[in-house]
Amino acid sequence: MIVASKKGFADARWLITFGLLGFIIVCCLPSAKAQGISHDKSRARRNKANVVGGWLCGINVFVFAVGTLVLLFARTFNSQIPH
Repeated sequence: MIVASKKGFADARWLITFGLLGFIIVCCLPSAKAQGISHDKSRARRNKANVVGGWLCGINVFVFAVGTLVLLFARTFNSQIPH
């Protein structure tokens, strides 16, 4: 999240991305605060990074929700799993 903030991206979208994968992706994206780029290019970079961060965040939330549901249903239907 700190790297995303320093590059000019939305912090909230990069907050719960895929850990190491999200870190690697945000490090590979070009900075929106780079010197010598136009305002339009900066805005385009910021928008692209925020869309990527939003997708990663959404995928992460979905995977977490599915994992939680699987765990809850597994406990419900199989009493051998410790509670």
